[in-house]
Amino acid sequence: MKGNRRKPKPTTEERVQQIIDDAAKYRSARLARGNLLIQQGCYPTQSEWRKRREEHAERLERVRRKLAAKH
Repeated sequence: MKGNRRKPKPTTEERVQQIIDDAAKYRSARLARGNLLIQQGCYPTQSEWRKRREEHAERLERVRRKLAAKH
C-alpha cells in the first residue's frame, strides 16, 4: 500500500503567478468570445458587446449581494 503523498503547497509567489495567468486566460477567452459573437452578427458593434458585458457584470454583482445578505 502506497503512502498518502500530498503535493507541496505552492508558495505565495507561485500562487500569485497562477492567479495572474488564470486571469489572462480568462480575459483572452472573453475577448475571443466577444469577437465571435460580433462576427456572427449577434452584436452589430464592439461597443454594444461591451455594454452587454457590463450589464451582465452588474446583474451578477446584485445576485452576489443578495446571496451574501442571506447568510
